[in-house]
Amino acid sequence: YGVIVGITSMGKSQFAFQLALGVAIKLRESGLPGCVGINELEMLRWRVHRRLTCCLLGANSQELADGVASSELYTKYYETAQYVRTLPIYMDDNPNLNSQKMVWNAAAMHLEHGPRKLGIADYVELFSDEGDSEELRVSNVVRTHRKMCWELGSCEIAISQFNNSVLQTNSKIGGLGRTRYSGAIGQAADWFIEIYNPVQMRKSGWDFSLPDGYNEGHAYVLIEKNKDYPVGKEPFEWTPEFTRFRDMALPMNELYRPSGYVEQEDF
Repeated sequence: YGVIVGITSMGKSQFAFQLALGVAIKLRESGLPGCVGINELEMLRWRVHRRLTCCLLGANSQELADGVASSELYTKYYETAQYVRTLPIYMDDNPNLNSQKMVWNAAAMHLEHGPRKLGIADYVELFSDEGDSEELRVSNVVRTHRKMCWELGSCEIAISQFNNSVLQTNSKIGGLGRTRYSGAIGQAADWFIEIYNPVQMRKSGWDFSLPDGYNEGHAYVLIEKNKDYPVGKEPFEWTPEFTRFRDMALPMNELYRPSGYVEQEDF
């Protein structure tokens, strides 16, 4: 069970969507059973599909929406969109979702479409669970989410926001325990990732000071909690026009490595 967190508009959802794309592409290439689920409470399903398509193609979604893209790009976009539709990704954009409904939907997906390999909840504070306080409400969501992860044997990812106090810091780095409403979000996680994106902050006009050891030309994935495994920061290339991350260890214009995925038996 993992959590991706950060301040607003830094690419949290996009990073998770790219994880979903990577898993789904590997499943399709390998021919193995399995599926990826996305519970999207912040945007409509067709917008998610457009973001997945533009990310994979390397297209500026604003140019496509404004009708100023070339006919060649529209053709490539259509072809890529059709390919994305063949991937085992299933989306639910119900804005009134609560954690119990999420469990039912995930279990049904698990039975109908093969093992659920990855699930994404964007974002956890928007779930409509009830509670005597915001802290208790959100705590209930993440505890239910974590239990579902164990029962289905899947990797589940919750996307979360930082509380507003992080915006007052010079660097805009939040750290574990500063998630909005409830610190239980970070406590429940097996791994906790913070998206720190100086490129996007500069583009958005944020005033901040860069900490030592960071390059303002890169976006960073800060691994701050990873039980029994290494923690630290990993730089990525961030392309605002395509709103996508790229592993800089890969050749230019390549997002994903050729499939080397092998299904392993449970111990």
